[in-house]
Amino acid sequence: MGAELTNYYNLKPETIHLWYIDVGTNLDSRYYNLLSEDEKIRAGKYRFTQDQYVFITARAVLRILSGHYLQKDPTHIRFKYGAYGKPYFQDENSLLFNVSHSGSKAIIGFGKHTEIGVDIEKIKDDFDVLDIADKFFSQSETKSLTEITKEEQNRAFFRCWTRKESFIKAKGDGLSLPLDSFSVTLDDDIKVRLIETNWNSREKENWKIFSFVPDDNYIAAVSVQGNVQKIEYWNWNEVFECYNI
Repeated sequence: MGAELTNYYNLKPETIHLWYIDVGTNLDSRYYNLLSEDEKIRAGKYRFTQDQYVFITARAVLRILSGHYLQKDPTHIRFKYGAYGKPYFQDENSLLFNVSHSGSKAIIGFGKHTEIGVDIEKIKDDFDVLDIADKFFSQSETKSLTEITKEEQNRAFFRCWTRKESFIKAKGDGLSLPLDSFSVTLDDDIKVRLIETNWNSREKENWKIFSFVPDDNYIAAVSVQGNVQKIEYWNWNEVFECYNI
């Protein structure tokens, strides 16, 4: 690995690495062979071919990137799962990660000694955002959404949804943590924060949430615990094409 490529995997404390992946419509033939038998079974359960491609690519790229970070053969990396399904490395406690995919895009986040959750969503407009918000969002979030112009409600909804999903994934509590038990901001991607949680008035002080737009018609968020000061963002497709890693 050349010195310039090594810089991509120099993950420092208080820094988060985010990798964006555009799967496209074709599957790299090498990716499937990197997966474990369990991952291959999971891939086979997807009904649609494109969804299989996205899952296979995301898991394979996770293994390739993790291999560089951990200096291990990607096929030798093993995972373990928390009580509610959050993934961790089997033999590594300092490097934490999270994966999300939607449509034909995926996001993988890495951090050291900090819980991390990522979520990416393809923006859709074929549903009633206020109806879904009323069922799942907190009262303050729903109220904020109704105060936004109708033209902006759809994007605001997905800002809120990705922020909440990333927080739940970072916490690792799965469906045991109701979406309406905490509140986040809905406004633009600069003023992002955890407003409150029902279980601890000081919980909001322990987390940072960031929103970003990885591609047209997509929105994403990352939630991290602790004093994260910097996010470095890489495009997997560009790095892969340049270095053929």
